[in-house]
Amino acid sequence: MFKKIAITAALSLGALSFYACDSLLDTQPRQSISPEVALENIAGVRGIVAGAYNRLLSTAAYTNTRIAAPEVLADNTQLIGTSGRYVSETTNNLGTGVGGWGTYFALINDANYIIDGVDNLDATQAERDRFRGEMLFLRALAYHDLSKSYGYEPGREINNFDLSVMLRTEPTRGTTDADTPLPRNTNVEVYEQIEQDLLLAIDLLGEAGGTNRFLATEGAAKALLARVYLYWSRYPEAAAWAQEAMDTPGVSLATPDQVPSLFATTDAPGRESFFEVRVTSVDFGGAVNNSLSALFTPAQWFDIAPSEALLETYEDGDARFNVEVFFEEDDEDEENPITLVTGWYSNRNLNDAEVTIHSIKFNQTVEGPGAFIDNTPVLRYGEMLITRAEALARDEQFGLALTELNRLRVNRGLDELSGLTGTDLIDEIMAERRRELAFEGHRWFDLKRLNSFLDKPAPLFPDDIRWLSQIPTLQVEASLGVIQQNPGYGSNDD
Repeated sequence: MFKKIAITAALSLGALSFYACDSLLDTQPRQSISPEVALENIAGVRGIVAGAYNRLLSTAAYTNTRIAAPEVLADNTQLIGTSGRYVSETTNNLGTGVGGWGTYFALINDANYIIDGVDNLDATQAERDRFRGEMLFLRALAYHDLSKSYGYEPGREINNFDLSVMLRTEPTRGTTDADTPLPRNTNVEVYEQIEQDLLLAIDLLGEAGGTNRFLATEGAAKALLARVYLYWSRYPEAAAWAQEAMDTPGVSLATPDQVPSLFATTDAPGRESFFEVRVTSVDFGGAVNNSLSALFTPAQWFDIAPSEALLETYEDGDARFNVEVFFEEDDEDEENPITLVTGWYSNRNLNDAEVTIHSIKFNQTVEGPGAFIDNTPVLRYGEMLITRAEALARDEQFGLALTELNRLRVNRGLDELSGLTGTDLIDEIMAERRRELAFEGHRWFDLKRLNSFLDKPAPLFPDDIRWLSQIPTLQVEASLGVIQQNPGYGSNDD
């Protein structure tokens, strides 16, 4: 991470559209604007803030790897394409995983500049609080994504290995800072920092935050905190904060009739989204090759399709995956029925020809066919509802947990369940979580956080080193032993 952090903030034109007011480009070339200069006026701060959001558009983050890799590494997908993408992840080769080290530490450094320096900005207190609250949220999101990839969750350590990533809460201001390696912190220390950031973000955004769900809001911070507590096995807090998030005005659970169009949003976030990454062709170059639409749909590469094991978990009548078989009125040949898959999956391409069943959560809904662009929901209502159900069940509040599970089921077109308690209820909740969140980047991390067995042709047991991503080798080597590599990947294994 040191020697790799950019000392100047990335101020892309697309990112600046988030905070379009004044322009920095009237005064200096954008590549020469230092964060110190940018922090002198509100336009500069908006530029750094927008640049931080723009980091999430990296293919290492929410426009490709952070969504696709956890599905492929786990058991939700099958590889059908021939482009060579995600071949190693399908077989869980050593060194594959969900990384993003450089992207996320660059985002953290952007956030640190604002958090550290915004008090000196000539602006209203409400503006300063909003900037700080948003950056605390993004820093927490970055650290949680990093911690999920590179370390075990607190209380779920294998062989007592409890290292996570290093904490940097001060901006890297020059080469001296950048050249100073920091050792990895423990997973508890990283989680405590995330918790601290989010609690403060909730306070700040509750007073000064806006309602634009393409930006950090109070509701988004509450939802992320619920997710963090679930991973931390702090189940009462996870249940409580999930409910707090679901009480957010303007965010609601989709009904069965609304389910098929839930992800087909363009100018506004979906009805269930607390936080959604906005993607446009201006911001995201190379979309044809790297977009989620290109990976998941017949529109381009079509490399990744749902596994049979995943599809078999859906029940008849599920609005998320519904199979209709019918005949044309004038078709007397009943040997050739028409099969139509609807919901969040399809078996049709743009010409309505039948193809392999595929996910259409990312289906070129922004800018239309040929642009290969989709917004990415990061935190949404369906996740919070099943998070609350799981947290309540693991806290042995089985009646309340079943009520929440049934609330999700009914709104996905299914009948309520009854009489489930204990392990049977938890197993059903986890199966529902898999169905609800498939192709959104959760499956691998759900298995990992629970030390689960991954049933694949080459199975992964909980103590397999491949559950942890490899720390970038150059970072480990340049640190001269300060940064410890994960077990099984390097020379510092004993």
